[in-house]
Amino acid sequence: MAERRVVGDDGQMYIPASRRPDGTYRKERRVKEGYIPQEEVAAYESKGAKYTREVAELPPAGMAPAASASATAGMSKAQRKNEKRKQKRKAEKDCDETVESVTKSLAAASVSAAPPATDAASAGARSASVKSDVDKPALEKRLKALRKRLRQIDDLLKKRDGGVKLEKEQLEKVECREDVLDEIFAVEEKLK
Repeated sequence: MAERRVVGDDGQMYIPASRRPDGTYRKERRVKEGYIPQEEVAAYESKGAKYTREVAELPPAGMAPAASASATAGMSKAQRKNEKRKQKRKAEKDCDETVESVTKSLAAASVSAAPPATDAASAGARSASVKSDVDKPALEKRLKALRKRLRQIDDLLKKRDGGVKLEKEQLEKVECREDVLDEIFAVEEKLK
C-alpha cells in the first residue's frame, strides 16, 4: 500500500495520520527524504537465489518443450508422479501393440525350405564356421571352465594318491575325467 507523503510547515516530510484496519489511529510520522517504509522494501535476494529463480524459468537441457512443462506446473508432487506413471503405461502399451503386430506378421509370413546340401560335411562345415564366429566368446568361456574342472579333478587325484579318502561327490567328479577331456578336445576343434 503506497502511503502519501506531505511536506510540513518546517520543510520536513511526514506520513499523515491514518486509521488502521482494526479501528485504531496511527499518528503522523516524520520521515527522511528518500525513506521507503518497511512494507514496501523488497526482500533481499542473494545472487544464487536470483540465479536459481531465473534458471527455474527455463526448461533443463534435453527436456520436453515448454508446453509439457506448463501442463505439469500446477500439479502437486503426487499428481506429477501419477502423470509419469500414466505416460509410462501408455508407452509400454504402445510397445506391446508393436510387438503383437510384428508377431502376427511373422506368423502370417511363410518360410521356404532351404535347398538341400550336397553333402553333410560341407553343410556341417558351413554351420560350424557360422557358429564359431557367433559363439566364439561362449566357446572360450566353456573351454576355460572345462580346464578349471580338469585341474580340480587332477588335484583330487593327487589327494587320493597321497592317501586322502575322497567323498562320494569327489569320486564321481574323478570318474568323469575322460568325459571332460573329450569335451575339451571338441571345444578346441570348434575354436580352430
